[in-house]
Amino acid sequence: MIGASVAPFWPDTLTCGLHSPKMPDRPITARQIRGEFDLEFLVKSKSSGSEYTVKVFQDGENPVITCSCPAGDSGQYCKHRFALIDGDDSEVVQSSHTAADLVAIVQGTHLEAAIAQMRDQEKAIKAGQAELKRIKKRVAQIMRGQIT
Repeated sequence: MIGASVAPFWPDTLTCGLHSPKMPDRPITARQIRGEFDLEFLVKSKSSGSEYTVKVFQDGENPVITCSCPAGDSGQYCKHRFALIDGDDSEVVQSSHTAADLVAIVQGTHLEAAIAQMRDQEKAIKAGQAELKRIKKRVAQIMRGQIT
């Protein structure tokens, strides 16, 4: 992974490759993580092998995180953004910062609270689905006369 002191990549140079001489020679200016920020990650999809760009910028108190994948472009759930928010940089091909930088940016924001709420609800749904499965099994057993 490329650290914050290395030249960034730009959309018009992505096809040139990681070490292309066509890459711009503009070093990143290190900024305070909780201050003004601009992060960019080039990620490779595990399922399709396609490469997408995840961008992070500041909008007031909250980070805005976009992804050029089809789901991200349409405003839907995007696994690339969530992987980076979770600190997983295994799909990162090139970046201006580390996934840990993004984790630090998200901490203490409304986005972090909303993600926590979403994950709590996912756990509750999973538990509810398991309970429903158990109940359906019991109903089937009763219908077959196995339980009175």
